[in-house]
Amino acid sequence: MLADKILTKKKFCELVEEHVFSKRESYMDALTHLMSKLEVEPDRIPNLINTSIKDKLEAEARNLNFLERINTLPL
Repeated sequence: MLADKILTKKKFCELVEEHVFSKRESYMDALTHLMSKLEVEPDRIPNLINTSIKDKLEAEARNLNFLERINTLPL
C-alpha cells in the first residue's frame, strides 16, 4: 500500500519514541539509527519531528554540554 510507504511526521515521531523506549537509547541515537534505517536525509529531520522530541533533544544536548547551559532551579 502506498500509505504505508509515506513517512509522515506522526509516524516518524512514533518510531522515534518506540525506539527510545524499547532500546533504552537516547533521542539522538534513535534519530541517527532511524535516519540510516529509513534512508532519510538529515535536512528532512526538522520537518519530521514534533516540538516534544525537539525539546528532549535540546535537553540531551545541554546535559552533554553540546549547548550552553541555562539557569534552572534544582529539583
